[in-house]
Amino acid sequence: MSKKRSIQHIIIAVLILIFMLGVYHIYFVCVVEANVMDNYFEKKLGQIVTLSVTHDDYFPSVVDYDKLARVYKRSISEEEFNDANTDAKLLVLYRKVQGLTKNPKQYSYMSNSSFGIGEYYEVLEVDGVRYRVDHVLSIEASHLTFKPYIKKWSIDILELDS
Repeated sequence: MSKKRSIQHIIIAVLILIFMLGVYHIYFVCVVEANVMDNYFEKKLGQIVTLSVTHDDYFPSVVDYDKLARVYKRSISEEEFNDANTDAKLLVLYRKVQGLTKNPKQYSYMSNSSFGIGEYYEVLEVDGVRYRVDHVLSIEASHLTFKPYIKKWSIDILELDS
């Protein structure tokens, strides 16, 4: 009978642990992650709107290299990222980012909610050809550190008629 009772105690302990993990997950997704992403996105949105109005800088100045997802950091060095200060270098960087982004048309909740306000485009001219480059950032919070990071940087490059 004591063996049966100890099995019941183990089952109850496991059920309580599963319940606690469920509550933690719901709290994280509904409260912590939303607040972290909202705060970070508000800052980025302000920078994007300012950049859209002034056009005195390039879009990578809005993106924090240390906040990029690993997929971008593996292919783009920080030096290459920071040295993209001409239209030609930017076009090369943007094409590299564009090639790394999976499903660029599928944006996250954060980028969807700001699509009308936070979308940014710039016009680059390289070798006499003009390009319109559209950017949308998809920001999420890390489940381990609760810190925001740029999960997806969607770029659409369109060659403009001269």
